[in-house]
Amino acid sequence: MMRQHVGGGKGIYDPKMEPSVWETHTKTDTEEMEALIAEILDAEKPTPVIVAMEQDLDDDTDPNTYHLFLAFPPQLKDVGVSTPAPPKFYRRVRVPLVIFCEQLAKAFEGEMTSTALCFVADASSGLGSDTLTKVVKQCNHGVATISNPAWMTTLSLLISKKNLHSINAQQFERIAFSLCRLDAWRVRDSVGTSRTVLFS
Repeated sequence: MMRQHVGGGKGIYDPKMEPSVWETHTKTDTEEMEALIAEILDAEKPTPVIVAMEQDLDDDTDPNTYHLFLAFPPQLKDVGVSTPAPPKFYRRVRVPLVIFCEQLAKAFEGEMTSTALCFVADASSGLGSDTLTKVVKQCNHGVATISNPAWMTTLSLLISKKNLHSINAQQFERIAFSLCRLDAWRVRDSVGTSRTVLFS
């Protein structure tokens, strides 16, 4: 669904075109990745959405590297910096997951922020988190909410793989930190005086 959305919507998205529409960066494209991070941290521009994390087994040069797929929304004057809801053509970018997230983590560490991240987990198949999210939204105290981010599940699956190319604990921490901050940055327009982003 996410790939379809960033690809322009149901009537336009073509799965066969996937490999050709992604702007691809490799481990050695340091300057290009720095430019992407600078664009992400530009407060005047909408923040990219996290589309996927996966290997490209068809890549003969580097089939073992995990990649992060990001989609940069088109900037619309009447929407601000929030991710636009209606389907548009997003600029789609593929970067090496571990290296890019390390650079992104360092960039976020260098930014002054007063926004707190609050993580809620429960054992009720998501019912408790869902209820809490609804209550928080209805109270309208300026707590931005991010519910069930799919990338967290994917990252958990990646770190659980026990093979030569699996992600280690230190890399996991840096990836989780950078992507949580990225998601929080994406909803910055919704953060009120409480300065809190709730992950549920």
